[in-house]
Amino acid sequence: MPQKPVDTQITVIVGQLWDDTDYKTRETAITYDQAGMDIDIILEKHDGTIVTTAVTLADSGDYLWTHEGHGYYSIVLPASEGASFSNTEEGILRVVGYCNGVLPFGSVAYEIIPTAVYNALVKGTTSLIVDGTTAILAMTGVTAGGTYTFAECMKIIMAALAGTVQDKTGEATTKQYLDLDDGTTVVIERVPAGSTPYRSDTKI
Repeated sequence: MPQKPVDTQITVIVGQLWDDTDYKTRETAITYDQAGMDIDIILEKHDGTIVTTAVTLADSGDYLWTHEGHGYYSIVLPASEGASFSNTEEGILRVVGYCNGVLPFGSVAYEIIPTAVYNALVKGTTSLIVDGTTAILAMTGVTAGGTYTFAECMKIIMAALAGTVQDKTGEATTKQYLDLDDGTTVVIERVPAGSTPYRSDTKI
């Protein structure tokens, strides 16, 4: 399903338009003010409600009607302050219509999404920021203000997985795990034991 950004002027494609007599001739000269022209915008919002808005086509500006080729036409929908429809809500958008001399026509369904999401996923001009920290804290039970903060947990994990481990000076049984970034800062100390608990960890 093609996607378009909300709160932005967009162009949608309708068609093809076919002759209603022989059912095979592509109609390439239909004007915005063709006799019987009737255009509706159908928007299915994310809350499940459906709103149908009639628009009046024009030869310039908002609701501009243009033949793009082979019986396909484009319609410009304004970002805001349109005379009837404005692209201000997210959801699934369709255009349907008919006029004298052609069969009923319509567009594909367009998904209207937040502009930031469109720019990141479709245009690739920005990065989509996701609050992964909050999700990880929720899954692990680690709290930002607890004994171990999220940042501390990540430093300990990375030090244990890929960092340097050294003996603590003067205490050969105590192992020190060094920060992966600088290779010198001790992030945690581990003391093995012969009985349960078999080790004792101390945050530095």
